[in-house]
Amino acid sequence: MRSPLLLIFIFLPFVAIHAQSQRDTIAVYGKIMDSFTYEMLKGVQVDVLRPDSSVVLQLNTDKIYRYGGYEYNFGGETRGLNLLRADYIFRFSKGGYATQYANLYQRDLGRRERRRSIGEIMLKKIGKRHDIELDAAEVRISKIRMVVKGDTLVYNADAFQLAEGSMLDGLIKLLPGFQLRDGQITVNGQYVSSLLVNGEDFFRGDPRVALENLPAYMVNKVKVYRKEHPWSHIANERVNKEELPLVVDVNLKREYAIGWVGNAGAGYGTNDRYLGRIFGLRFTDHSRLALYGNLNNTNDTREPGTSGDWNPNGTSSGRTEMQTAGFEFLVKGDKNTWKYVGHAKLYHRNLHDQSAASTETFQPTLPDNTFSRMRRAAAGNRWRVQAEQRYEVNKANSYSNIFGALAYQHHRTNAWQQSAELADNPMDAYRGASLDSLFSTPSERLERLLVNMQHNRQRNSENLWSGRLNASSMISIPHTPDYLQLSLDAQVMRKQGTAFSDYRLRYGQSTTTLPPNEHQLRYAAAPEWKADASFRAKYAYRLDKVYFYPYLDVSNSYLDGERSFYRLDRLGAEAPQFGLLPSTTAALLQTLDAPNSYTLQRNTFNTQMGAEWIIWLGGKWPSHRILIEPVVQWQFDRLTYHRDALHANPRRRRALFTPKLSWGFEDCYLNYELQSAHPDLLSLLDYVDNSDPLNQFRGNPDLQRSTTHKVTFRRNWKDWEKARSLRFTALWEVTRNAIAHGQVYDAQTGVRTFMPRNVNGNWHSSIGLFAQTPFDAKKQTLFSTQTEADFRNSVDYVTERSTVRNFTLGEELRLNTKLGRHVFDWSVGARYWNATSKRPSFTTINSFDITYGLNAQITLPAGFAFNADCKLYQRAGYSDASMNDLRFVANAHLEKTFLHGRLGVALDGFDIFHGLSNVTKTINAQGIVESWYNSLPSYAMIQLSYKLSKPPKKRGH
Repeated sequence: MRSPLLLIFIFLPFVAIHAQSQRDTIAVYGKIMDSFTYEMLKGVQVDVLRPDSSVVLQLNTDKIYRYGGYEYNFGGETRGLNLLRADYIFRFSKGGYATQYANLYQRDLGRRERRRSIGEIMLKKIGKRHDIELDAAEVRISKIRMVVKGDTLVYNADAFQLAEGSMLDGLIKLLPGFQLRDGQITVNGQYVSSLLVNGEDFFRGDPRVALENLPAYMVNKVKVYRKEHPWSHIANERVNKEELPLVVDVNLKREYAIGWVGNAGAGYGTNDRYLGRIFGLRFTDHSRLALYGNLNNTNDTREPGTSGDWNPNGTSSGRTEMQTAGFEFLVKGDKNTWKYVGHAKLYHRNLHDQSAASTETFQPTLPDNTFSRMRRAAAGNRWRVQAEQRYEVNKANSYSNIFGALAYQHHRTNAWQQSAELADNPMDAYRGASLDSLFSTPSERLERLLVNMQHNRQRNSENLWSGRLNASSMISIPHTPDYLQLSLDAQVMRKQGTAFSDYRLRYGQSTTTLPPNEHQLRYAAAPEWKADASFRAKYAYRLDKVYFYPYLDVSNSYLDGERSFYRLDRLGAEAPQFGLLPSTTAALLQTLDAPNSYTLQRNTFNTQMGAEWIIWLGGKWPSHRILIEPVVQWQFDRLTYHRDALHANPRRRRALFTPKLSWGFEDCYLNYELQSAHPDLLSLLDYVDNSDPLNQFRGNPDLQRSTTHKVTFRRNWKDWEKARSLRFTALWEVTRNAIAHGQVYDAQTGVRTFMPRNVNGNWHSSIGLFAQTPFDAKKQTLFSTQTEADFRNSVDYVTERSTVRNFTLGEELRLNTKLGRHVFDWSVGARYWNATSKRPSFTTINSFDITYGLNAQITLPAGFAFNADCKLYQRAGYSDASMNDLRFVANAHLEKTFLHGRLGVALDGFDIFHGLSNVTKTINAQGIVESWYNSLPSYAMIQLSYKLSKPPKKRGH
């Protein structure tokens, strides 16, 4: 098996060199710019001449020329103009500019050089002619809404009618093919990864900042395209465009290229809900400075550059008071030769969480299931301050990037928890009834059912410092299509934390041998220091039909940590109050729980060598591609571990072979990947951790390596201009010796002992289909359907081997309609779940979850605007009748604008009909869990907002 593969790797370069010898052309490209503004010029006439001035070719930079199965354009770095190797003169002309010339000499071309830039062509404007005044004439222009230029969709913002004072999100919702849901943009059914402003990331690509803060009247064009990497001009590779990020680039009108915008808002509502926001942005062609602040108690965690929903409901559980402030600064040089981006943020959050849970756990080895009840309350605060800096240098033959980040975080939490485990259903009269009875005046019936009960009061504190430095560079090799890529990444983290716990445990009468009750006054300190560093070097050796990328990855990870676990209750009457330590170090050391304390130092050194072979089949593009990537990994692990009488110093050297194979062409790929992983050294040690009497953990020296075979398939069909798309995906994977965190349950005491185990039989397969098509020529009504089927054979260990087969089938239908300034988005989603098992006492699950939704954006007369989102949730088919329910949730926003859209007065209604439930009930292969949590109550809020923008003053005014 090895010999044929070795022969292939040896002879492939010689076959490719023979093909390369037949290639006698070179791709020529350049940048044609305005000499004053450095702006890329369009519509430039390019004449290719021989040295005797005879014409070889004439073209226009706005057009893409296709011949021989390829696409060419002089002004495109990733395309270029394909010419025979010879001497040429290039002539560049455009109305209003002086003609310029450039030369290309064959003697300067390398033997393997396939692409050559003739540099930056700077065209100078010539003097303007005198204007001649003509008689007045009426001109009617029909504005074109959208055009397709190659792989780019271009929308004309002025062709869409918007309400006065509309922001960018109002424009985006009206664009054909666009859909906006919870701050996430999709175009023709594909998710947009970043939103750019004038080609630059806006708050690290988070679309919500620009959507809510940029006025729509400032926008000139909105472009949609697959964005090349910053180093693409060096690599110049034929790539699968579907793997490039899809971006929306908002181009501002020229008169607004320099100026500032800002807005501020405040609101107060019922149940003492409040919010306040401020945002300011100053921008020029070469710089941008933004400041922002946000404070509220509406569970709204939104801020520029972070994840989360912009909708009113925010987080689903708990109640949060949050304050955050920060700034972002960007400055770049002429022609984008360098760029600096800095970001800093200060964050504070107060948390108030309450929860309760009722659980029925399936027990395959017992005649009956077990039941538990739990309730918890926690309050705490979290502070975080962070700063990030990035500096990029982009030259014709190199690209470099340096990124640095520093952060400090502190959080403190006070909490208490009560729980009980019972051998049968306690039949609560109300939520928490069993706990109220057991912790006050226990009933005889509950005492007979009680397995154990516990009460735990906690106080935790943690400080964390972290830093990161990343540097990368890509350098092109002169007179060849090759390049060298280098990268270095280093991270450090220091954590110090303490935890106090007042823990009380009592066993019930159902146990045959009654263990003694426990009252533990615990204190734990767990400092940790971690450092990681990695280096990567990759060389690209490229011929015409074969690309060869050998690479080397070297990384090292070091961890130094400990846990000192103390039982302060062992001091008896001299034990300190909860949250305090003994007065002397000697007294503290007397309480050390050595079997549950440890120190460890772990070092992992990893070396990975591999090579990507990409073979192109056929001369036309898109052509079929075969990728072969053999990867060999050597890893050396060292562990020093001390835990009471256990002093272990295991060492391990291992080698892994993890190949990848791929075949496909543009929009169609079939991939295979072999993944392999050895168990962590710590999990191989024979130790027992019983610091929690009811949940004990053990190591397993018999763990084996796990391997996973994974096959994926993807096929896309799309027509950007007609807004049609069809996507099919499939996946199959199987894992041998999967590591499961198995557990053994002691029915007498309720103690669970967890130990990692190897299990076989885990496999997973799925298929998905997405389709979208418009109903009208203007693409104002889009219909989409998404179907997903998933089958998973899950093997676990719960006292004995347990196998559960899960099948889910999901369907979502959406209809997005734009009627003038109004937008309506209807959706219907359904999910069917079937779970079966041969395990005794397992109840087959057949359930249906259906969601009906409507989002509406309606522009009303007199400057009013109305937005609403409504959802109807339905669950059916559950064996537990309490899980079959129907809920209706609606939120609404009514706004009136004044002062030409600058001043806004709004009325918000959150969960108007009290349809949100803070009780959820879920069922899975392990059991049934009903959870309650405190949540944000329904409220109404009045908001005031003020938006303004200021362009630069025009000359002469």
